[in-house]
Amino acid sequence: MRAVRERLSKQRVVRRLRRAGRVARSAGREPFRAAFGVPPEDERHRFLFRVHGAAGVGRTFLVREFGQIARERGR
Repeated sequence: MRAVRERLSKQRVVRRLRRAGRVARSAGREPFRAAFGVPPEDERHRFLFRVHGAAGVGRTFLVREFGQIARERGR
């Protein structure tokens, strides 16, 4: 008799990969961090960041990290 494999949600898969160290968010955080080092009058300064992706990939988590980064920089 074969064991029935549980179908994991994308959220659970990402959570498992993150715990295993296989999902990196630095690529998403670095442009946000870098924006704090560019004066607002500089045309390279970014005011808006678009966060997109499939359901369960961690968009809310990333936006919360953005909030934490902003708070750490007094914004």
